[in-house]
Amino acid sequence: MKEKVVFFNAFLMFLLSAMLGANLVIPAVSIPDIITVPEDYLTIKEAILAAGPGDTIVVHEGLYAEGEIVVSKPLTLIAEGQVIVDGLHTAWSVFRVKSDGVVIDGFIVKNAQYAGIFLYDVDNCRIQGNAVADINGPGIHIEGCNNVVEGNKVLNNDVGIYLIGMFFPTSHNVIQENTVESNSWGIDLIDSDHNVIRQNTLNGNNNASIVLFFSDYNTINENKVANNGQLGIALLVSHHNLVNENKVANNGIAIGLSGSGWNTVEENRVNRNTLYGIALYSSYACNTIKKNVALGNKGFDLYCDGTGYNTWIENIYKTRNW
Repeated sequence: MKEKVVFFNAFLMFLLSAMLGANLVIPAVSIPDIITVPEDYLTIKEAILAAGPGDTIVVHEGLYAEGEIVVSKPLTLIAEGQVIVDGLHTAWSVFRVKSDGVVIDGFIVKNAQYAGIFLYDVDNCRIQGNAVADINGPGIHIEGCNNVVEGNKVLNNDVGIYLIGMFFPTSHNVIQENTVESNSWGIDLIDSDHNVIRQNTLNGNNNASIVLFFSDYNTINENKVANNGQLGIALLVSHHNLVNENKVANNGIAIGLSGSGWNTVEENRVNRNTLYGIALYSSYACNTIKKNVALGNKGFDLYCDGTGYNTWIENIYKTRNW
C-alpha cells in the first residue's frame, strides 16, 4: 500500500512539473473594487460608468441631483450618512435598474415624474433601507423575479410599492418589513404571482393598503394595516392566495374579496373598521374564512353577498349579515 501512495505522489509531482514547464497560465481572480463618491468620482453616474461588475459604490453624505441614474451592471450602491438623490420632478425615475443582482441600500430618494426606484425586468436585486418620497407614481416599481424589498420607508407617493407582471414575469419577490404610509395606494400587485408580502406596516394610505388584482398564489401575512381610507387588504379577481395573521383596524373594509376564489383568510384580527371586518362580494368558489377575530366593526363583522360556495369556520365575531 505504501508503494502505491509513493507512486501516486510522484505521478502528481510529474504532472505539476509538466504543467509548469508548459508555461501554464492560471487565470487571475478579479477582486471587486470599492469606489467612493465624491472622493473618487464627483457623481454617482460617473462612478457607475467607471465601475466593473460586482463593484461597490459608497456614496457619502450630500445632495445628488443627477437626473435619472441608470444601473445596467450588477453593482452594490451604499449610502453613508444622509444621501439625498433628487429627481427634481424632471427625471422619469431616480434609479432605473436594468441589471440583475443590483443592491441599493440606504438612500433618500425623491421627486420623480414616475418612479423612485424602478426595477425593469430584473431578478435577484435587493432594495433595502431606503426612504422614498414625493413620487408622482410608485415609490418602488418592480418587474422581475426573486427580488427583495426590505426595510424601506415609502411615503407620500401615488403608489407605495408596485409589482406588475403584465409585460415581464413578476413572481417570487419578497416585500417585507417596510413602512408604507400616506400614499394614495399602499402595496399593489397586478398580474403578479407567488410573492410574499409580510411584516410590513401600512398606515394612512388614502384608498387601500394592499391590493391584489389578477394575482395568484401570493402570501400576505403578519402585516399591520391601519387607518386607510377605504380598504385594508383587497383581493380582486385573484385566486389561491393566503391572507393570514394580519392586524387590520380602522379602515373602511378590513379584508375584502371580489371575484376571487380558492383563497384562505385565516387567523387575522380585524377590529374597529367603519364598514365591514371581512367581506366577500361575487366571490364564487371555495374561499375558506377561518379562525379570524372580527369584532367592533360598524357595519358587520362578517359580510357575504350570498354568492359562491365559501366556508366560514371557527371565527370569533358578533355580527354578520346572514
